[in-house]
Amino acid sequence: MIHLTVPALATVFAATVLVRHHEPGHHLRQHHWRAVHQTRATVSHYRRRGDPLPTRLRPWRQ
Repeated sequence: MIHLTVPALATVFAATVLVRHHEPGHHLRQHHWRAVHQTRATVSHYRRRGDPLPTRLRPWRQ
């Protein structure tokens, strides 16, 4: 499940409703890619340090 922060939601809203430079789905795909990338990076940092993953990140563990 992807959690949108208030700033991220405002950005997606502004990009899809207020200004249309791209198709509406572009910004949602971009946000999803960014969220997945940030999660992978966080998991990588925890693993590199040898620390246990926080509970919120365990479903992402492969």
